[in-house]
Amino acid sequence: MDSTQNAYFTVRKRLEDGYVALLRALRGGSATFHAWVVLGLIAISVGVSLLEVLVGFWLAGLIFVQVFTGLGVEERAARLRSEELIKELTEVQGQLRAYAVRAEELATIRERTRVAREIHDTLAQGLAAIKMLLETGGAVFPERPELARQHMERARTLAGEHLHQARTSILALRSDALGGQPLSVALSVLAAA
Repeated sequence: MDSTQNAYFTVRKRLEDGYVALLRALRGGSATFHAWVVLGLIAISVGVSLLEVLVGFWLAGLIFVQVFTGLGVEERAARLRSEELIKELTEVQGQLRAYAVRAEELATIRERTRVAREIHDTLAQGLAAIKMLLETGGAVFPERPELARQHMERARTLAGEHLHQARTSILALRSDALGGQPLSVALSVLAAA
């Protein structure tokens, strides 16, 4: 027989022996024994020793552990980063709320300042007109008392109009500050907060 035929019969003999061992193992025995038999059959069919098969499985196991450990580490790092981002986002939302409240306060202050300037300008114009009417009335009184009385009457009417307009503007400011509520209700809401 030549070497090719010897190799063929050797491999055939190994396969037959492996199948016989497998049949015996399947009839009874422990799971560990079954695992050894399967490993032995793999070794026989591939034509390598059982030790080489075990080393191959050991290396495959190491690679498996390394890959999944790396994945676990990456997952944990991603989770920690997402927790940090959530914390930062929560802080930024708090700051944004504070900025919004502050912007609203500033807008309210600006509006009140604008209205106060309007009231001031209206009162200043009214008082200037009243002063002018009174001065004119005082100047013409000795010569034309009826004209002086008309100027004084006009000054009195103008003073009443401007007083009413100032009260209306101030009342509007107060109702804005109270949110359209009576003072007692607004104070109760403020005390509850």
